Amino acid sequence: MGWILLSVPLWEMVWNYNRPNWIRAAIVTSAALLVFGCLVVTGSLFATIPKAVFADEIEPVDAAMTRLVWDELEPGAEELYSRGWRVVLITGRLTRSVVDSYAVLSS
Repeated sequence: MGWILLSVPLWEMVWNYNRPNWIRAAIVTSAALLVFGCLVVTGSLFATIPKAVFADEIEPVDAAMTRLVWDELEPGAEELYSRGWRVVLITGRLTRSVVDSYAVLSS
């Protein structure tokens, strides 16, 4: 949708000049392709609305635990988990367990 909105002034500028019909046909074709692409992507997004799909490394047990402990832990509580980034997703609390995805902080 953004590309459509950004390209409208360019299309109008090219359209208003006295251009051959093949350029006008190219403009209409590109506009139709942009709109069609937007419809395809939007359709696939609407198809996934009824069913939640977890990310690759999030398991159904993580989702079940999230329902139990989301933002329920006491301030300062310690969480033990093999992957620090998952703690944030499950508990809803920020942690300082890792520097990045691979380097774990010392305890």
